[in-house]
Amino acid sequence: MFDWFQKIFSLIRLDKEYTSKELGKAGEDEAVRLLRNKGLKIIGRNVRIGKYEIDLIAQDGKEIVFVEVKTYKDNKWGYPEDKVDYKKRKNLKRAGNQYILRYSPKTKSYRFDIVAITWEPTVSVYWIKDAF
Repeated sequence: MFDWFQKIFSLIRLDKEYTSKELGKAGEDEAVRLLRNKGLKIIGRNVRIGKYEIDLIAQDGKEIVFVEVKTYKDNKWGYPEDKVDYKKRKNLKRAGNQYILRYSPKTKSYRFDIVAITWEPTVSVYWIKDAF
C-alpha cells in the first residue's frame, strides 16, 4: 500500500526534507494541477520579461491570468499569500503589462492571481482569483 500511496502523491516526499528550490518547484507543480483541473490552460511557466519573472501564465477563456505561486512548508511564520507584498505586486503588474504589449497586444482582459500552498500538517492549496 505504501508504494501505491507514494506513486499517487509523488510530490510529497516522506523520506527527507525539501530544499527551498524543490519546495518551490513542487508548489508550482501543484498550482499547475489545480489550475488545469479548474479548466485553465497553462501557456507559460517561469516566464522572464526583462528583469521580472512570472511564475505561471494561464488562459481562462479569453482572459490571460498571471499567477504568483507562493509555497511554505507550514504556516508557522505566516501565510504564503502575505509574502506577495506591494513591491512584488508592482513588479508583477509591470511584467504582466510588458507581456501583454509584447506577446498579446489584442488582449483586453487579464488578471493577477495568487496560489498559496502549505505542505504541513497537510497539503493546503488556496487560490485567490483577481488578487490585485
